Amino acid sequence: MKYLKGELEHNREDYRKALSYYTEGIGLKCKDDEINAKLYSGRSHSYDHLGEFSQMFFFLTFFFK
Repeated sequence: MKYLKGELEHNREDYRKALSYYTEGIGLKCKDDEINAKLYSGRSHSYDHLGEFSQMFFFLTFFFK
């Protein structure tokens, strides 16, 4: 659910709010690897749009694990 809310806010270009939803979703520690990958990927994309590139690269590494 947090992933979908994050996507909605990302599409609205409210990257801070999207980041918040992705972070909440990651904090739930879902056992589904595909959902976790989407949460980390969305979080990385939000950091990219906010110009926070060091954070983007840090969380992008979780996407490729």
